[in-house]
Formats: sequence, structure tokens, C-alpha cells
Amino acid sequence: MKSHKMGLKAWLGSKSPEFARIILVGVSVECPLGDCTEGCPLAEVRTKPLEVRKEMINSMSEEDIRQLYATHYGCLKNRDSEE
Repeated sequence: MKSHKMGLKAWLGSKSPEFARIILVGVSVECPLGDCTEGCPLAEVRTKPLEVRKEMINSMSEEDIRQLYATHYGCLKNRDSEE
């Protein structure tokens, strides 16, 4: 069976901004791997009430959403491979 691995950039480009927004609202609750890393762009967001987090994420541009999602996904992938 042939593997159809897609690079991170291509995979992210295939996702809608709405998909990324939904994921980012979810991970704004807590890091899926427990403690977030130093410099995590979501660390400060997590200190806000949930409604404020939603507003912050929903008001971001598509480019900012894609960039934040790429940062989160890349971190998650790197940390997961370390275990």
C-alpha cells in the first residue's frame, strides 16, 4: 500500500480557517500534553475567561489563525515525537 504522507504546510493549507478556529478554542482551555512549553502563544490566552478566549480567537485574521494553528500543531507534533 502506498503512503500518502502530506507535509505540514500542505495539510494546514487543506484545512479551513473555521476548522483551525474550533481547534484553537479547544486548546485555549488547556494544552493537550499537560504543561505548555515556555513561550507558548496560548499561555496568556488560557488565563482569560472562556468567553474572552473565544472572542480573541474569533476576531483574529485568517492568516493569524493559520499561523497560530501551525505553531500549535508543530509544537504538538514535536513534543509527541519526543515521548
